[in-house]
Amino acid sequence: MGRAALALDERRITETIRAALIRDGSVRTWEELLVPVLSGLGTRFEHTGTCVEAEHLLSMAVIAEFSRRTADLPGQVQHRAVLLASAEDDQHSLPLHALAAALAERGIDSRVLGPDLPYFALAAAVRRTGPGVVFLWSQVPATGDPALLPDLFPRRPAARLILGGPGWDQDRIPASARLVDTLPDALSEVAAALGY
Repeated sequence: MGRAALALDERRITETIRAALIRDGSVRTWEELLVPVLSGLGTRFEHTGTCVEAEHLLSMAVIAEFSRRTADLPGQVQHRAVLLASAEDDQHSLPLHALAAALAERGIDSRVLGPDLPYFALAAAVRRTGPGVVFLWSQVPATGDPALLPDLFPRRPAARLILGGPGWDQDRIPASARLVDTLPDALSEVAAALGY
């Protein structure tokens, strides 16, 4: 996969991701195939300033293939909504697509609201859908200040707020929120909150 990304071989990247999703499922594909390659590209960029184009191409393929996987395995939609978004000003959304596909494999429908969702828009989505779970991703500390979160759940029944990613300030996580470190942990927390 790393060689395909560096060669900008979109077809090979897509075929590899698709085959891994079919063979191994979303969690293993994310954790064992994609995270190591993405981390390697990130490290290479830190040291050389190169490979941005490879990371972008790989990211687009990841979004496309996880979105395809999610669409091919529609959730049962018998639960309150699950909203997945990145923190305001955070451009990272790949983990959201991985989580959406992993949830779909468990029969749980979700809505990916994408990167850099302004908190006023998140609050509007919460009011509109009355979700059972809101999952927010923060990749970098500049976007992970829990004090900036609006009151997302002024009405009952309240949703479970799950925060994921290395950007969150762990010392300031509100008692009402859960912080998860991995895709399996996020999947378990969402499923538990919905009674699955």
